[in-house]
Amino acid sequence: PQWTENSVRLGAIARKKGMTALWDEWGARQPCTVLQLEDVQVVQIVENKKFVKPHLVSVQIGCSNKTKNISRPLLGHFKTAGVPPKWKLCDFHVTADAVLPVGSEIKAAHFVPGQYIDLQAPSTGKGFAGVMKRWGFKGMPASHGTSKTHRSAGSTGQNQSPGRVFKGKKMAGRMGGNNVTVSSKVLKIDNELNLIYVKGAVPGHKEQFVRIRDAIKKQGAACFPQDYLPPPFPTIAPENLESLPRELIAKTAEQGEHWIFEALLVVSFIIDTIFLLEITLNVFAFGFLDYFIKNPYWLLHIFDSSLVVTAFLLEIFLHGKQREVMGLLIVLRFWRLIKVLGSVAVGVGTYDEQKQQDLINKNEQLSKELERVMTIVEEIAKEDRWSDERMEKVFRESNY
Repeated sequence: PQWTENSVRLGAIARKKGMTALWDEWGARQPCTVLQLEDVQVVQIVENKKFVKPHLVSVQIGCSNKTKNISRPLLGHFKTAGVPPKWKLCDFHVTADAVLPVGSEIKAAHFVPGQYIDLQAPSTGKGFAGVMKRWGFKGMPASHGTSKTHRSAGSTGQNQSPGRVFKGKKMAGRMGGNNVTVSSKVLKIDNELNLIYVKGAVPGHKEQFVRIRDAIKKQGAACFPQDYLPPPFPTIAPENLESLPRELIAKTAEQGEHWIFEALLVVSFIIDTIFLLEITLNVFAFGFLDYFIKNPYWLLHIFDSSLVVTAFLLEIFLHGKQREVMGLLIVLRFWRLIKVLGSVAVGVGTYDEQKQQDLINKNEQLSKELERVMTIVEEIAKEDRWSDERMEKVFRESNY
């Protein structure tokens, strides 16, 4: 049978093995939960079952072989199906074209990397919990007259009217241990160990049975990546399973994700264009020979221009493979940054040297002027003609 937009595929039962982390092609860390499919087989097919929609068929799936503590009715049930006794049984409602024969095994490759899935399992039981832990209540005041009721719920009713506590009131009680459904995404599949790596946390403790199925909120092609359309239907064929690699990894950086990197690449292209324009204007202003050959720093100019042209060509011709050249582009940016900082440092040093030279010249002028004044004073002292008018005239002529 062929997969269609209206087809509802079979799910599976997996065991939660724990949490780990994966790194995507951008180097971003993705926390994930490892699920293992252990001997997942079709046990029973029931058509026209009660509480099942008319166009759907109920298919019972079993997981993990069991060798002891099996009741006689269940032994007869599994013997009729011709499969080993299972620890866990679940029913999935699928379309008629997605029904598998009894005894068919479901592998991890039944799901594809990058697809969206729904995971259902009992949450971890917390026991009897108060309102602050169970519902996030603020609690009573921490001081100022509060006595032994700091974590109390406070009032639970109103007055004589209505004279009762409304149903559903948030109060202390048993927390956890309820069925929880979360939506997630398949990040990686290990075909040899039958492992499925799903993004984020999954309800339940380790070795908890988890019910997996295609995401309900994403119907049809929206549930699967474009690279894996159509998906394995009704499940992966054994001959195709042998030709698959051991690991299949999802492309986590889809269109629209990691927009910050796309923005940085656009800014990078603009910077390259500005650098290339700067070199072009320098060549146009000083001439090719004066800028690259006769200049004392000709080797530095040739090296800098080569790097800028290389970066510009990488931006243009490898636009679809920015991740591969990102490291080289970063190196080129560092070189330009060093060059700019070096130019600023040289400019600051030149300014300081010029300022220092100006001070030296001014000191020399003052010294010469002082020597001239002292000479005139000595001459006046010899002639013994000291007077205020004479001294004032001398200093006025010397501009000292």
